Formats: sequence, C-alpha cells, structure tokens
Amino acid sequence: MNTDRGDGIKSVVARTLFGDSFNQKTVGFGLEVDVAFDEVPNFPQNPEIHFGAARWGYGWVFPKKGCATIGIGGLYCKNPDLMSGFQDFLLQRCGHKPSGRIKGHFLPFGDYRAQPGENNILLVGDAAGLVDSITGEGIAFAMQSGEAAGFRRRPRYAKR
Repeated sequence: MNTDRGDGIKSVVARTLFGDSFNQKTVGFGLEVDVAFDEVPNFPQNPEIHFGAARWGYGWVFPKKGCATIGIGGLYCKNPDLMSGFQDFLLQRCGHKPSGRIKGHFLPFGDYRAQPGENNILLVGDAAGLVDSITGEGIAFAMQSGEAAGFRRRPRYAKR
C-alpha cells in the first residue's frame, strides 16, 4: 500500500510488464483519518467494525494510543462516491467532521495476478495483489511471497 517503502499497488514494475499496475474495476479503495480522543464521543475501548458502511466493504474504528483511526473501504467500482459515504460515516460515529487529515489508499484485493511475473521477474506483495480480502492486510503476504520468490530448490543431482 505504501509505495515509498516498496513498489506496492502502484507498481512501476507491474506497469512495465503488463501496461497497468492494477485494474480499478476490481480493486478496493479505503479512506481513513486519525481522530483525537476528545473528538470521538464515547471513545472506543475495543475495535469496531461497521458492516454496510460501504458497498462490498465496511467501516472501522480502531482505538490507538491518543487517537482512533476511523475508516471506510470497499470495492472501488461499487463505491464511486466513497468520500461522501465516509463523511456520512464520520458524522454518524463522531457527530461532526473531525479535524484530522483524510488519507486514501487503493487496496489490491480482488486483483491478484494468476501469473504475477514474466521471465525472471516476479511481483510480490501488493504489486501481485496478495492481500487479505477481508482486512486488506498485506505485510505478511509480502514477506511470504518475497521469501518464496527468493527460494530456489536445489537440483536433485547437485552435490552436497
């Protein structure tokens, strides 16, 4: 998701190989904002999931130290006006529009590549569409696919 740490969903390598890094008709999109304690009525002690906050998606409130991350996400093609839905969700949950900066991210769930590479190039992690389709979490999949990409089986005839 964060392209300044790796190639990610907006992969230059995927774009070079396939013409597009992802298909907007099949990926997800999420919006979130960090909201200070004093801006959230009844500050949550536990994570909240709000089904129905987005089409083919959900809303969330995750308490952290000093703030809560409030977000909404779903399939991009099913939510052409996700910002309006997010504003409604914020009003419902907070009673007002919080002052924090809203961040948006494409989420590559729904757009994995059956053949995530070509010749000696292999896409991994978000660039290959390897994320959890429910949570959008991808770090574990990025690490596992990166490890698999680097693994080479020793030929049976190799001397030990």
